[in-house]
Amino acid sequence: MIHHRDSQIQAQIDVLNRDYTGTGLSFALQNVTRTSNSGWFNNAAPDSTQQTAMKNALRTGNSSTLNLYSVGFTSGDGEGLLGYATFPSDYEDNPEDDGVVILYSSLPGGSMTNFNMGRTATHEIGHWLGLYHTFQGGCNGRGDYVADTPAEASPADGCPTSRDTCRNSPGLDRKSLPVPPSPKLEPRRLPPFVLSRPQLHGLHP
Repeated sequence: MIHHRDSQIQAQIDVLNRDYTGTGLSFALQNVTRTSNSGWFNNAAPDSTQQTAMKNALRTGNSSTLNLYSVGFTSGDGEGLLGYATFPSDYEDNPEDDGVVILYSSLPGGSMTNFNMGRTATHEIGHWLGLYHTFQGGCNGRGDYVADTPAEASPADGCPTSRDTCRNSPGLDRKSLPVPPSPKLEPRRLPPFVLSRPQLHGLHP
């Protein structure tokens, strides 16, 4: 059985609060569920029937409630993913789908080498709050819609320090996605329902 320790779950909440310092957001754990379902654990993926069943059964709260699901991503369309999230604009049409799904071993102290510091949740929650990738739309797009983010053509592998994929635009590519919104983030980028009560749903096979 794969279960997150209570201390590991709290460590994830602590990482989120550190990463979002200065944004006006904070995270306080409301509830944890631990569910044994190998189909959901192994096959969850965006828009999959397994994910739909999982969220319909486990999701709680309203648009201001962050539901965070940890799964295995071992097979199906989600195989190999680190995580994914819905955007605020998705909520009105499909509120049951709202939330963030992450690889269980990406929590702090997990077994996913180089990705076990809790930052996958930070990254995906940024999407849940309305942030796009810095390379959204490539050199001619608007990226993450934050004015001071340099244009970037494509995702980077690792954290290169002098990468410049859009030479006709000012600035070097960022070393990595600015996973939390920065204090300079335009207020309109934060939806009015940003966050109230995180719920962690731990799945295991």
